[in-house]
Amino acid sequence: MREEADTGTLLRQTPRRLAGDGAAVRRRHDEPDGDREPAAAAELAELAGVEPQRCAEVLRRWLLRGADLYRNESSRFSLFA
Repeated sequence: MREEADTGTLLRQTPRRLAGDGAAVRRRHDEPDGDREPAAAAELAELAGVEPQRCAEVLRRWLLRGADLYRNESSRFSLFA
């Protein structure tokens, strides 16, 4: 989640690269190229004090597992659509 600067409204986080070059994805299309967020695994690694590669592996497994799970048997969509 991120907070909209003008209104304080909570917004869904902009998608970004899981691993690799931290300067891969701009936060918003209207921001300059120099204002980019780090890859998700790199940010988690910094917070957790572990290697970015390890964080990327764990995040990847977690996201793939979520794509295989459904709320119930009759659900058409996975938890991570």
